[in-house]
Amino acid sequence: MNSFLEANELNIPIKATSNHRASIIEVFELKPIDISNLNPNIQLDSIEYSESKGYKGRNSPGIGSGLIRVPKTKNEFYMLTDRGPNFDNANGAGKVYGKIFPLENFAPAIVHVKLENKTIQIIKSIPIVDSNGKSVTGISNGKDDETPYDINEKVIPYRPGGIDTESQEQSRVRESCISS
Repeated sequence: MNSFLEANELNIPIKATSNHRASIIEVFELKPIDISNLNPNIQLDSIEYSESKGYKGRNSPGIGSGLIRVPKTKNEFYMLTDRGPNFDNANGAGKVYGKIFPLENFAPAIVHVKLENKTIQIIKSIPIVDSNGKSVTGISNGKDDETPYDINEKVIPYRPGGIDTESQEQSRVRESCISS
């Protein structure tokens, strides 16, 4: 069997073997990339401010979920970013009471990549938009979700269109269906 079925948690393509177990067939590296290159909604001053408050993810944007092959290509794929930078908001005793979103304007995106020379080359990033063409965010979308906070630990409003991207499928007409 020669086709990629999925990628593991390290974005390493795997395939089924005759004994029905996955095996690593090749490893590709994503070089550090500034998160603002994947997301036009992020303002550099918000990244710099978040970094001054302890955010350290500027060069590791969290892409790789929802790996699917671009139709009629050999080594091109679509991947999803995650919902955007976030981490647990915990009190001194370690009790988690929400999520901190250091970059509130981050829009989850579909990222078109090419595997080449053992590296993952980013072709383009396509921010996910709602039915009105407005970028969505990964911020919690309602009271049944975790309470969202900004980098200063102040509660921010829920975003009804917020999504936590996990997987995607592509229809016959090349439209993406994304689950969160």
